[in-house]
Amino acid sequence: MRHFWHRWLQERIPTLNRRKKGDNYTEMKEGDIVLIISRESPRGDWPLGKIVSVHPGKDGHIRVVKIQVGKP
Repeated sequence: MRHFWHRWLQERIPTLNRRKKGDNYTEMKEGDIVLIISRESPRGDWPLGKIVSVHPGKDGHIRVVKIQVGKP
């Protein structure tokens, strides 16, 4: 089971949001729902979060987001 989850985290999860440099893609925005993956959380028990604010970098791309987890 540990081997399966290790491979899942290393091989499958990164492919879910793969994009190439220079490709057009949708930036994260307020209200988007995200999956919060943490090594401290039990396997497969990752919470969902909602983006409540975004902070773009000097280049205009979103670099930091504030996430609400659970009920406010």
